[in-house]
Amino acid sequence: MPLNDNRQTSIVISALLVILISMLVSYSIAISTPTITIIIFAVICGFLLVVLRPDIAIFLLIAAMLLSPEYIIGDPKAARPIMIRLDDLLIISFIMGWFLKLVLQPSTRVIPKCPLNIFILFYSAVFIFSTMKGVIGGQLKWMNGTFYILKYLEYFFVFFIALAHIKTIKQIKFYIFAILLTFFIVNICAAVQIGHGIRVSAPFEGLRGEPNTLGGYQVLIIALTIGLIIYKNFLNYKYILLGLTIFSLIPFTYTLSRASYSAIIPMYLSFIWLIKSKARNFLLGILILLIIVSMFFFPQNIKSRITDAFTPDRWTQAETIGDIKLGGSASERIRSWKIVIEKWKEKPFWGHGVTSIGFLDGQYFRILGELGLLGLTAFLLLIYHIIRLSFKYYRMTKNNLLKGIALGFIAGNIGLLVHAITANTFIIIRIMEPYWLLAAIVMSIPYVDPDLQPIQNTNESNTPARPHPPNPLKLKIKNPHLAILLKGRTH
Repeated sequence: MPLNDNRQTSIVISALLVILISMLVSYSIAISTPTITIIIFAVICGFLLVVLRPDIAIFLLIAAMLLSPEYIIGDPKAARPIMIRLDDLLIISFIMGWFLKLVLQPSTRVIPKCPLNIFILFYSAVFIFSTMKGVIGGQLKWMNGTFYILKYLEYFFVFFIALAHIKTIKQIKFYIFAILLTFFIVNICAAVQIGHGIRVSAPFEGLRGEPNTLGGYQVLIIALTIGLIIYKNFLNYKYILLGLTIFSLIPFTYTLSRASYSAIIPMYLSFIWLIKSKARNFLLGILILLIIVSMFFFPQNIKSRITDAFTPDRWTQAETIGDIKLGGSASERIRSWKIVIEKWKEKPFWGHGVTSIGFLDGQYFRILGELGLLGLTAFLLLIYHIIRLSFKYYRMTKNNLLKGIALGFIAGNIGLLVHAITANTFIIIRIMEPYWLLAAIVMSIPYVDPDLQPIQNTNESNTPARPHPPNPLKLKIKNPHLAILLKGRTH
């Protein structure tokens, strides 16, 4: 039986790719260092895994987000040194695999449809233009600027990669299991550090570590576990999730991260505000218990870490908020924010570009200085629509798993927005990669929930096209209660 034209084209392209990959590997072995050769070989292995078993590749990517070592490229003494990680290589593999799929299946969309796309595009366009403007003007080094642009885009690649591959609730269960398993391993690694006279941090972060990073990551995933506890029907799973949550609070307290302490409070309160079931009383009871425990049983170093924020030291000039004097660390942050404000006034609209203001703790002031008012507006619009859509899908779905994930993600967003006041939360790779993966899971809810399946048009090959975000006027609703609810909203 003769092969059709598409089949013949696929075979030819695949053969050419195999030849090209073989030539690249041979050439790299001949002229490159062993490290570069290993990196190229790892990318190729990841590419093959992406093509053959994409779910396994995503599982490895989830693990690599927190369990991958970092390697510095370029000047290690730079204010923001360039680093590469295993997950960077896996993402490159995903991009290569996705382009192969585009070649072999021309009907595949380059970027999956999602209501967030326009806001991601807007924010990306602002930081690319602002940074390139700074590079052309000579204020920025082109290598650092370009690399950090790619780093920021990498978070969005994670989102689009996951969104393109998520087709069923079964896949979501698999990815959530991978996220929680990684979270458990990270907390074990952090708990082992307790008692060694250091602030605990995530694995592979060097000698000093980044406790704020671990704390922000824990705030996000603890919010996910609480959301799942509230809506998971199976008691055995609830006990496992409850145990994981309680266990994670031990290393969380020893991060001594005041940004994380301040973030977990509004994150937790948001659950009490959002839910209207018996779980609200349970959460209130847990909160009261935690307050009592913290008053009598918290270690002194944790209490001191909190009070030090409002205790001036003799080495640093204290800044004040009203009549309250701040400690050394908080005062340094306030002074750095004032410097950024003065620099922002020079270019208030576009800013100076990514990496232009050096080291600074404070996401909103960093964006203001680097990207100006336009960049801060683009960022806030993106986060607003992430939360808005998450809340919409949380209200629409009746699937307990999806409802718990969406609720946890909303609460996690609220916590991270507070965390970002004194930390660079939304550019930290160990927080943002899990964040954007969860965003993809939540944004896929309308496409995987069988009660929310839109009527799909088919193309010429009778392959269902990925639908637009659901419109209540065009939904085929299987749940009668949801149908009545949505019908009432359309009048």
